[in-house]
Amino acid sequence: MVNNNHNRITLQNVARHISMNSSSFCTFFKREKGKSFISALNEYRINCSCLMLRETNMPVSEICFAVGFNDIPWFNRSFRKQIGVLPKDYRARMATN
Repeated sequence: MVNNNHNRITLQNVARHISMNSSSFCTFFKREKGKSFISALNEYRINCSCLMLRETNMPVSEICFAVGFNDIPWFNRSFRKQIGVLPKDYRARMATN
């Protein structure tokens, strides 16, 4: 489901992986995608968590860490900002559909 969930994905590591410095990578990414790398990464993580909430019975806290968040309250805030509801409410809503 989630690739590299056991690795810590950082801006510096990604920039280094493609042989760019962090500043140049940020500028390039924002120009190409219209959002920051961190925003895109968090969106991806939230989308992965939605899939996991729909398809598994894993506790929300485990999903939080499995998709790469390190803080449950930050995960909940990020999830609500992107999806509009808390993860537990999203799961409940998907279970009734």
